[in-house]
Amino acid sequence: MKNKFILLLLFIFVTMGLGACQKPIPEETYLPTSVEIVNLEDANEMTLGDNPLELMALVYPSGAKQAVTWSSSNPEVATVEDGFVSALSVGTTTIEVEVVEDSTLTSSLLITVYDDASDLETITGIINT
Repeated sequence: MKNKFILLLLFIFVTMGLGACQKPIPEETYLPTSVEIVNLEDANEMTLGDNPLELMALVYPSGAKQAVTWSSSNPEVATVEDGFVSALSVGTTTIEVEVVEDSTLTSSLLITVYDDASDLETITGIINT
């Protein structure tokens, strides 16, 4: 009986000791599943001379690595660096964000650049009538 009790105690200590050696999985090891562009200024139209448009990328789940790369399909019209879009000339471009960990996860936003605010107001007025 005493031997069974000692074996039981030994089993419990060994089992507890092995469990204590296991490390929790750090959050950064979650694999990304999707990415979304958040337009902080809620605008996809710019005029030349505007301050840069600020975009943000959200990689899901939140515990996944958040590293992304930004690109512009038409860098003559607008460039993007760290989520800030700068208008260079009149036209349209697609701003894309890609998850570094998985290049198949992308999101994009069409940006139109106008010559000045009056062009934008005229087009908005035509659309709203």
